[in-house]
Amino acid sequence: MNWEKIPTKDLPNAVIESSNGSLLLITSFLGILPVPAFVKDTRGRLLYINPAAAKLWKTTYMSALGKTLPELIGDSSQKFAAQVQLEDRHVLGHKCGYVGSFIDRRPRLFKLVLPICDEDHKRLLCGIVVAANG
Repeated sequence: MNWEKIPTKDLPNAVIESSNGSLLLITSFLGILPVPAFVKDTRGRLLYINPAAAKLWKTTYMSALGKTLPELIGDSSQKFAAQVQLEDRHVLGHKCGYVGSFIDRRPRLFKLVLPICDEDHKRLLCGIVVAANG
């Protein structure tokens, strides 16, 4: 599926239609993790958040679908949006994982972002969020 060309308003149906392939396997795994996790397209739009992410960000899966991380967590700062875009480009360009922290968050949260592919070999981003100790 060419996620980048799907209008945000059509993402719910597109995600449901693709749920018979690898996206279903990925989200099934992420759904059972006790830590917040998400999947986004290369434009940064969320295609999936697990229950732990919904709880952390006080939202629902359907409300999060199609939003970017800055939109989801209510951070409209240019600095945070630029940081997220830079990290995403790094992961997609180098095809490797990236560990970074959310700016000015308490508790301090770190995220691991990895490149993944859907059933049509279209690139997506998968992230897991953990709280720092101390």
